[in-house]
Amino acid sequence: MIEEVRVVDGEILGIRDRVSPKGDELVELRVKRGAGYERCLAYAQKAAELKRLLGKLADLARGKGMTRVADLRVRVEVSGIVKSRDFIVTGFRLVH
Repeated sequence: MIEEVRVVDGEILGIRDRVSPKGDELVELRVKRGAGYERCLAYAQKAAELKRLLGKLADLARGKGMTRVADLRVRVEVSGIVKSRDFIVTGFRLVH
């Protein structure tokens, strides 16, 4: 199986907490790219980090009177590996 390393950048549309078919902790990050979006999956430690980020962004949005994290228009750069059709997060950072 060929693994491709990619970097995706764009605005955060949403972060969703999920459970994988195996019962593992999984977080889905949706990043707006041009006309569409990229779905990125984070497991284990990266999932926990994205959950903390979601909590902080949600508090910030509420403080500014916004209802959605996407309204903040936060830019992020996500690096990861493409396995099958899934983009698996290996790192991320907020971009100014």
